[in-house]
Amino acid sequence: MEIMVALAVTSVALLAMIGVFTGGLRLLSQSEAVTRATELGRAELEAIKDLGWAALPATDASFDGRVPDPQVAGWPPAPYTTTSTPMMVQVEEIEPGLKSVTVRVYYSANTPVTLETYVIEPPAP
Repeated sequence: MEIMVALAVTSVALLAMIGVFTGGLRLLSQSEAVTRATELGRAELEAIKDLGWAALPATDASFDGRVPDPQVAGWPPAPYTTTSTPMMVQVEEIEPGLKSVTVRVYYSANTPVTLETYVIEPPAP
């Protein structure tokens, strides 16, 4: 009888550990997806910042890679078009001389990582 109780307790403990293990694997997979999306977003923002103010669209613009919206005159820059991960790039003029650039990288169907930066028009020489 004691052996049966010990086996039952051990079985319950093993089932609980299996649940924790599978939950950990699921979180690990999601963490990898978020990290990849964050790195793609950072690369896009860095490419935009490297191009500078003059390369930004003159008016508010939104490019949705899920549609996919094509580039216009080479904008937005890679990795917008070089990745299979959907990306959305939005440019909004906050005030004259200041624009907001928002990049959303979708690591699952409707879940994005959102990154934003501001670009200031350089002073006239």
